[in-house]
Amino acid sequence: MANHIVLSEFNTTVKSRRILYYVISELRPVVNDIDNSLGQIGKLKFDIPNSVISPSGKHDEIEAAVNDIQRRQMKIPIKRKNPKGELVDTTKSIVPFYDIEYDRNVDNGRGYIQVTLANEALPYFKDLAAGYTQLKFKTALLLTSQYSQRLYELLCKWKNTGMWYESIDNIRKLLHLTNPTYDRFSNLKAVIDRSVKHINERTELYIEFDYYKKGRSFKSIEFHIKILESKSELNGISDEHLNKDIDLSSLTQFQINAYNIITDQLNISTDHLKEILYDEKKLNGFRKWMNTWKNQKSSYTNASGHLLRTLGMV
Repeated sequence: MANHIVLSEFNTTVKSRRILYYVISELRPVVNDIDNSLGQIGKLKFDIPNSVISPSGKHDEIEAAVNDIQRRQMKIPIKRKNPKGELVDTTKSIVPFYDIEYDRNVDNGRGYIQVTLANEALPYFKDLAAGYTQLKFKTALLLTSQYSQRLYELLCKWKNTGMWYESIDNIRKLLHLTNPTYDRFSNLKAVIDRSVKHINERTELYIEFDYYKKGRSFKSIEFHIKILESKSELNGISDEHLNKDIDLSSLTQFQINAYNIITDQLNISTDHLKEILYDEKKLNGFRKWMNTWKNQKSSYTNASGHLLRTLGMV
């Protein structure tokens, strides 16, 4: 039931879904310590850094995410007796995040929002925390497309089997591709192709897939799922260049490329390396510097120092 709620009922934006991920990831370590009796549970509050929701720290993005998650309902299938005493299937709606506080004057990624989880929703969030043990919520926070988020959630349910076979019609429903434009296979394929590329770049999974026809139409898809010990398996990072202070599984393909060049050909500190990789402005600056450096290597007597000066880091 709970897994169905996450994958089918929470049709959120990318940034509001990060609130959901964060709450579940914080619940998971303590899920066994929470009493099942709602009468004994106080309100659960979660302080979520603004930078988790919006890495750029833009206030309007924080506010939009808060507004979106506050109006989302959990639709829970339950059985209830009708006036005739008959047991019937009904749906119960719960607003899990009814109380959210945030500072309207904080920008640039500083500050927090405080989320209160409704007591009525807690049992279902406990199930989510326990049921998605294979999903790395901190990794999911790095995904920047709502479709790659949902596809990653689904693939994590099957990653220990190494394969997931699904009909094209069900994929449309699971990814919330309800617009008629996605009835056209080429449009659906474009979404899946982009999502898989994003997942392969940013998560611990490496996905390959095949489409299967029935008659003249594509009717199903089969995903082949590999769990990478680290991105070095895919990107050819040698053991001598691995840095334990940097989580390679969280890096994009360009960050991986930058990491390879810096650790192989330059000599800078780990702190400077991390700053270049995780600061978007400095990473773009490195991209421009590298294009010049490739053509003028012989004129750089100290390439590492020149890079740091160019990026304003020394």
